[in-house]
Amino acid sequence: WAYAPCRLTPQVRSDSRMLRRQLGCVVQAPRHRCRTPAARTLRGSSAAPVGRPAATTIVFDKDGTLLDAHALWGPIVRGACSLMPEYDEALFCLLGFDGTTGRFTPTAPFLIETNSAVHSLLRTAGVDADQFFEHVQAQPPTPATPIVDTQALFARCRAAGLRVAVLSSDDRESVQAFLAQEEVEPDALHCGDDGRGHKPSAEPLLALAADLGVTPGSMIMVGDSTHDVDCALGAGAVAV
Repeated sequence: WAYAPCRLTPQVRSDSRMLRRQLGCVVQAPRHRCRTPAARTLRGSSAAPVGRPAATTIVFDKDGTLLDAHALWGPIVRGACSLMPEYDEALFCLLGFDGTTGRFTPTAPFLIETNSAVHSLLRTAGVDADQFFEHVQAQPPTPATPIVDTQALFARCRAAGLRVAVLSSDDRESVQAFLAQEEVEPDALHCGDDGRGHKPSAEPLLALAADLGVTPGSMIMVGDSTHDVDCALGAGAVAV
């Protein structure tokens, strides 16, 4: 397989031997220490591992993989919560936000779930979810900080013969705003409000495979959460 730039979290990178066995490729040692799955280059032979089709498509998550979710959403969530009657640590906890550090937990519902799921979560806890999302929309716009050079990343993937897709739990309007900011266009896009399933289910990845006319087993899902991994493995794709 020819892999485009991918960055691995330290936890994943520490299991590089297992990764090499799983993918049947050689992992090139990075020159710089990496923080997320989107900036480390994987290179290998053109032959796929036995029993797996050749790679055709690389699928990127957005928040935490292509952009710095803490820098983008932290101030927005803090500002929205400060306007709520229930402004306290319990509300932060529901959303998976650490008010002390200004960062989200690895399993933060606000980042890894769809807006609809977060809405239901808040309502179940007795929080006025409509009011919360109104406050979110009213926050001053914060420019998204890309983790990598998105244009170079997409170009290198395509130069390796891979199609590029984006799979996000965020709403389409927000995802498209980030892609427009970065001046990139994926070959396929699936968002949380598309109505075709959402992570951690395999449904959205299967939908992307159908859109592109490829087999799920030929796809590589690059993300930063267990939702991304579960989605990929459920569809029979490779998870990075």
